[in-house]
Amino acid sequence: MKIKINKSAYTITRIEPLENFRLLVEFSDGFSNILNLNKMLKHKDFSTITSTEEFQKVFINKKGDIQWESGAEICKKSTRNLLEMMKDISTLKLPINV
Repeated sequence: MKIKINKSAYTITRIEPLENFRLLVEFSDGFSNILNLNKMLKHKDFSTITSTEEFQKVFINKKGDIQWESGAEICKKSTRNLLEMMKDISTLKLPINV
């Protein structure tokens, strides 16, 4: 038995930078959530994003991933999985800070 993966679930259609290093991310299947990048920006892979001005320079690249002009990048599948997990945690009211 083959499991079909809905590839459109991983298609990012819109990103909008918000205050406090957060991104509103929308997918083609209608799913959306806010991705808080405060903690991730401390990682060395995101060391090029040092200001709110730099954070605002975000776009969807040719692969469909989230990328900044500085070269920092987040995979669309990882983004989707993280946002779904955050939504589940919030729905279940688990005492976990993400």
